Amino acid sequence: MVRGGAGADWLTGAERSLSCNDVVQPEIYEQHCIHRAAAIIRDPHHPSHGLSSLLPSGKTYRSICCRSTRMLNSFFPQAVRLVKWTAPPTHTHIHTQPSPSVVHNLKIPKEDRRSFFPFVFNDIMGLEPFKGVHVDDINLALKGHVMDGYKFNPESKLSENDQYYNDSPADNDKVHVLVCVVPASTVSQMRTETVQKIRQIRMEASALDIPQVAIVTKIDEAHPEIMDDLQNIYKVKHMKEKMEQFSAAVGIPMTSIFPVKNYHEEIDLNSDIDSLILSALKHIITDGDDHFTFKRSQSE
Repeated sequence: MVRGGAGADWLTGAERSLSCNDVVQPEIYEQHCIHRAAAIIRDPHHPSHGLSSLLPSGKTYRSICCRSTRMLNSFFPQAVRLVKWTAPPTHTHIHTQPSPSVVHNLKIPKEDRRSFFPFVFNDIMGLEPFKGVHVDDINLALKGHVMDGYKFNPESKLSENDQYYNDSPADNDKVHVLVCVVPASTVSQMRTETVQKIRQIRMEASALDIPQVAIVTKIDEAHPEIMDDLQNIYKVKHMKEKMEQFSAAVGIPMTSIFPVKNYHEEIDLNSDIDSLILSALKHIITDGDDHFTFKRSQSE
């Protein structure tokens, strides 16, 4: 996904993309818990920081004693259990969110936590005019030439002699859907240089027949009244105007732009928020799967 001034990701197909019905809500909730728990653990001033204390061995976290099932299934006990399973046992080495300047493959674990869904998100830095990712690097990533762990340099692109340059990319290394992510509050404030970068990347993606999708995030921050009726988000005049403005600026059609509300202060799952997120994810996976299948059929 290419973010207009804030960050970027792209989705690559691994074996074959699954339908959205296979991406169940518990996996999304677990990732949300882990991210929030890690933020609390890193912040010694957070009022709940003390709940993440280490055992004397220093190898794992102390479980929270619960006297009821309701307490056991609440956020903090679940978060401590999940962090114990997925994160290193010291506060200084917990990294649930990768550095935005480094390429990282993000896989979604299945319920058994031993295997992953067959698609991968790649997270990269944003497109700021002076310190954002180099356009040529994203174009190389579209073709599968950028390896996991590569650190982006705004002043120079990846060279063929670099250890992170993949000179023989397989289908699983290539991008199969390009997703532009932009906060709703910044749509009308995007700089000309950023818009130009997005257009250049879209041109390269179009030349490679890669489908493109846009996600407009943090819609509640731009329009707080939306929270009262998330189910009818597409009928909100101001939201539609922002989507049309972004579509006209970067060239992505309205049918490929999806508004979502980010999880921020929520502890429990919200079906209206999930509906918007899963709808966008379903379209991303479907587009990526169609492209992946088409390219496979062309090579046979």
